[in-house]
Amino acid sequence: MDLCGKSAAAESGTTEAAYLAGTDPYTGKGLTQQCTAAGKQPVTVVVAQKDTDALQMLQSGKVVVYSADSPVAAYYTVQHPDQFELAAGGQVLEPALEGIGVPCGTASDCTNAPLSPVGAAIQAALQSMMADGTYTQILTNWNLTTGAVTLP
Repeated sequence: MDLCGKSAAAESGTTEAAYLAGTDPYTGKGLTQQCTAAGKQPVTVVVAQKDTDALQMLQSGKVVVYSADSPVAAYYTVQHPDQFELAAGGQVLEPALEGIGVPCGTASDCTNAPLSPVGAAIQAALQSMMADGTYTQILTNWNLTTGAVTLP
């Protein structure tokens, strides 16, 4: 709610832009609507064609916030700690479910199909990284532990 009446940049077509503006899938419940429902000024959402353009808007002072996927935002804060910090202590503000799409294997019905070789390899790699601590180490290094998954 601290963004009410302020400007925020996000890349076009992203969940961040949709959440700020209150468009699908956040129709009627985005940050702008939350602000107006609380009697505050709406967020001025500035949509950029590229993520890097949205970041440059923050760097140049055209907006007060740059909104992006947590791994992307964390990357910039680690690479440039003198220029950027994660708001809200790095807490994910509006989680969006995302995943890795792979073919569903040889079955014609993907609902009950076994994992494809690519899917099985990704799952095995993630399980291995979780078991040996590499997964947690990577998330910690990039300030992303709040977004950790617990099941591969």
